[in-house]
Amino acid sequence: MKHLFRGLFVAAVIICCSFQQAFAQLPPIPVDPNVRIGQLDNGLTYYIRKNVLPENRADFYIAQKVGSIQEEENQRGLAHFLEHMCFNGTTHFPGDALKQYLERIGVKFGENLNAYTSVDETVYNISNVPVTVPGAIDSCLLILHDWSNDLTLDPKEIDKERGVINEEWRTRMSAMQRMQEKMLPQMFAGTKYATCFPIGTMDVVMNFKYQTLRDYYEKWYRPDLQGIVVVGDIDVDAIEAKIKTMFADVPAQPEAAERVYYPVNDNKEPIIIIEQDKEQPHIQALIFNKHDATPDDQKNNMGYMVQNYATNLISSMLNARLNELTQTANPPFIYAGTYANGYKIGEQASTFQVTSAKLTVNVDPDTQKQKAGSSRKDPVVTVVDATDNTVGKSEYDIKYYTWTDAGATPDGNIQKSELSEVTDITKVGKYVVAVELKANSNYVIDSVKSTTTEAVLLYDGKTTGYA
Repeated sequence: MKHLFRGLFVAAVIICCSFQQAFAQLPPIPVDPNVRIGQLDNGLTYYIRKNVLPENRADFYIAQKVGSIQEEENQRGLAHFLEHMCFNGTTHFPGDALKQYLERIGVKFGENLNAYTSVDETVYNISNVPVTVPGAIDSCLLILHDWSNDLTLDPKEIDKERGVINEEWRTRMSAMQRMQEKMLPQMFAGTKYATCFPIGTMDVVMNFKYQTLRDYYEKWYRPDLQGIVVVGDIDVDAIEAKIKTMFADVPAQPEAAERVYYPVNDNKEPIIIIEQDKEQPHIQALIFNKHDATPDDQKNNMGYMVQNYATNLISSMLNARLNELTQTANPPFIYAGTYANGYKIGEQASTFQVTSAKLTVNVDPDTQKQKAGSSRKDPVVTVVDATDNTVGKSEYDIKYYTWTDAGATPDGNIQKSELSEVTDITKVGKYVVAVELKANSNYVIDSVKSTTTEAVLLYDGKTTGYA
């Protein structure tokens, strides 16, 4: 396992370094000749491509090269808040008119009409638009135009949306999210990436002044940082002419603030972070590897594409091998995975914490004849595998339960001995024999093959055992 990670990791580093050195020696990636690319005088760039399938349908996008990284301290969460406000009133579509119009022509909000905000970009889409509906193309382009420069940002709509954002934050505040909010400030200390979560802080969301949101909008939503994308069963020349006419009135901002691309600081020593959360049931180990960013002027080079292909190939190979390990009888983890340019291992295993373990249920043929409700004096308990992961022994009790619709009820103590091996749970009719570990037990119960049916022993560090 250790050699597997080390070998593929070294291969990835060598490949990355080798291709970065060879970038200048490889030709540029050719541009699809069917994509119409242009730029207006105000700096807005557009991309148009005809695609006849599906017939009579088209997708419309506006991409903003800004996100939560552009927020000031008193704006944390407002890039995402502004995304929501794009659906709550524009100059040509006041109030809820935008959503109502699109749903009338078959574009469903949340499915075909949506957006997302990330750290470095914000993208809006109107998808699967029926272009044969009279006025649909013009209306969708007008919506993109309004998102670019004509939001109303009505104070009443802003106040209504505060509660929506707060509920989104509440429902997403999982254990992993809370731990991530503790991790990133340590991983990216001294950079803007330490605290630029798109959801922001609820103190800002619930209390910001209206002008603070307008300041972000007017500063960063501008044509030199925007791109229009239209693809589908459309006339490219006609779409280009409409864009040139419709977006010409969006003013350029020659004195605009610089769009800074912030670097990530390197660290001389490994950063080690240990966090816990009462709602996180699994033990996870995450390993991240920082590397130099590829300059933008080299990303249109064939070397960049080959490097991405090579790192993705390594990632796929490693994932396949990790998945094979989870299929073995005694895997070192229940899940492990990697992604390009970084490695992550999610592991749930410890001699002190076993969330769930599968035990075999072996039923003796003679005991199957036992009548329901009768007393059982000689339950069958069979040792099937030995797994001693600790020094010393722990005690266990074997109890049998009467199984009813209301659940399992204790029916008596059968025997008591030292736990030195994994033991079966025997189920006969309405009876269940369950292994109950003592509170100080340090054993990991491993999976074994089932000969009949299977039961699950859940061990929370106390005395818990049931089928």
